[in-house]
Parts: sequence; C-alpha cells; structure tokens
Amino acid sequence: DSTAYSIITVCRCECTGGQVKTGVFCLNNTAIAAASSNGNIHIFPIDVDKERGRSGTSATIASTASSSYASGNRVKPLLESFVDPAAEGQIVEMAHFTAGGQNLLSYVTTKGRLCGLDLRSNETVWRLTNNPKFGLVLSMAVDPYENWVALGTSLGYHVIWDMRFQLPIRHWQHTGHQKHTHVHAVHHLSPHPTDPPSLISAVSGNNEVSVWDMETATRRQMLWASPAPPFGEMTDKPHQQESVRGLTTCVFDDHPVILTGGTDRIVRLWNLRDPDRCCCVVKPKYLKRIQFDYQFKVIEGVEVTKEITQSVMSSSGGPSSPDGLPPPEACSHQHSHVDFVTDLSVVPYKNQQFIVSVSHDGVLKLWK
Repeated sequence: DSTAYSIITVCRCECTGGQVKTGVFCLNNTAIAAASSNGNIHIFPIDVDKERGRSGTSATIASTASSSYASGNRVKPLLESFVDPAAEGQIVEMAHFTAGGQNLLSYVTTKGRLCGLDLRSNETVWRLTNNPKFGLVLSMAVDPYENWVALGTSLGYHVIWDMRFQLPIRHWQHTGHQKHTHVHAVHHLSPHPTDPPSLISAVSGNNEVSVWDMETATRRQMLWASPAPPFGEMTDKPHQQESVRGLTTCVFDDHPVILTGGTDRIVRLWNLRDPDRCCCVVKPKYLKRIQFDYQFKVIEGVEVTKEITQSVMSSSGGPSSPDGLPPPEACSHQHSHVDFVTDLSVVPYKNQQFIVSVSHDGVLKLWK
C-alpha cells in the first residue's frame, strides 16, 4: 500500500530574489547548496536549532515546522557566491565533489559551463566549456567515484567528461527512430546503480528511458511506457508526448531498479533484470480500472521493456478507456499528484525504503 504524508516548510532561507532551480546536500550532509535563477548560490546549514537542544531529526522537523515558519525564522547562509546568468547561463544542476580530499561544489549552466567552486576558499578552481553545437545543457549526472560527469542537452546529445583530466572524451546523440528524425531533449541523467560503465537517460517523448554503454555509445536497454510501438514511426513531436521528468535509481533484492515519474503523473518501478517485477507504484484515481502489464522483447539488438495497459471491467459492466488524460481536477488530490512529477528519490529508513516524489506545483509526497 502507498501512504502519503504532507511535508511543510521548517524555516525560511534568506535569499535575495530569484527562484530556486536546484539544490544538493554538501559538507557531510550538514548543509544544503541552493542555486537560484538570478545566479546566486547559497550554502545553508541544516541543524539551525542545535543550540536549543534540538537534534534536527525528521520528527523534530515535523513538530516544530509550524512554529518555526510562523515566527518568521530565517536562516542566513554560511557561504554565498554568484554566477552571472547573462554571461554564464542559469545553473541547471549541482553536485558535491569530495574525492581526493576535495570540497568542491560542481555546477553546470544552460550555456554549457561546467565549473568547480571550492567551498573552502569560495573560488572557482576550474571552468570547462561544453561545445555550443550540442545545444543547451538540461541535465547532469556524476559518477559515484567522481571520475566522470555526463551532460544531457536540448538537442539530444550525451556528453561525457573525464574529470581526472578535465577533458570531454565521448559524445553521442539520440537521433530518434526510423525515418522521421525528431529532437529528443535529454531531461534527466543518472549513473547505473550496479553497472558503472552504463548511463541512464530519460528523453522527451513516449516516457522513454534508455540505458547506454558509455564505452561504445550504444543503447543496451530501453524502457517504453507509450501505446506507440518502440522504434516505430512517430506521428507527433517528442515534446508533444508524455515524458519522464523525474528519475532515480536504487538496488532492491540485489536487482537494479529505476523509478520514473513525469508528465502523466504516474510513478513507475522498472526492474532492469526481471521485467515481470516492473509495476505502477502510483497512478491517478481515474486509472484505478486500468491494469498495467510489462512485456519484454529484443528489438534491433536492444532489450526493450514495454508497458501494456488494458481496461478492467467496471462494476457496471462497461470498460473504462485508457485513451487520453483527463484534466487535473479529475485526479485524486489525496493519493496521486495533480501536476506532473519533476523529481524522485528513495530514502532508506531502518529496514524500509520510502519513495519521495515532487510535482511541478510544489507538492511533496512520501510513499511507503
């Protein structure tokens, strides 16, 4: 069963203008780095009430959230930096580098700047530039060992940087399927949870997720949650179709697992080793009579797991149709997201794992 809990703001972080675009934990998970649309980077401490004897645990956060917010508590940043949006572009994603004794905040901008900010000196120690012909940078992934960084662009390019030598070593483009070549923007990237040479990529259209071999720039697996045939002719442009916007990976029962969410407001679990264990985790209320099954095929040398939907007879004897998405007001506010899912995470707690999902309207849900 899935159970949703509401999360409310604990305190107000003191920023000057702009909208927060991305954030990351840093300083041994004792602080959060946040980047805003106006180019400001702020590092905020997490345990702001430690001097009052509070531990900063989730239970304390929940119990003190209302009073903290109502009293207007503001958290001042530990460190501030600025990236000129006009010259460098807006910050898309950030990562914290700690290998080799480093304490760097790495960030990538829409104009292809890949930079490293030393949090000890508050100085930029390296600034790399992505080739402009690859398009605007939309996503970034970092190797768990911090040996490489992958960038995804608006023109469907995947660009791999070797951070040991700070050089681009490989790139390839998602060029679409069959004769009709459409641009598939790369919305999300992630390292593979069990296979380091592989890169997971979510692109626009057909809720498509691919697993790429970075050494050969070839696709090994593809996840497809669309009524259209995989590798078939596309009748619509990718940006007009349902797409994955949030993605995270984990290992469950020694199997690599991908969790996806996107514009159709459905959270799916994909088991990369056993397609029979793929499932729909969260779905809108209007889909309660739609059954989700998963079919495995090898197409053009690629292992494809395709989602199949079929109507289940209603109590009145009539089938419900899966065709088309109803307006948001037709969805259940209590259980599923009303707006599209923008990000996902898996949070381990004791002997359980919880799924955290965030939607475009700012709603955060915790699923058990």
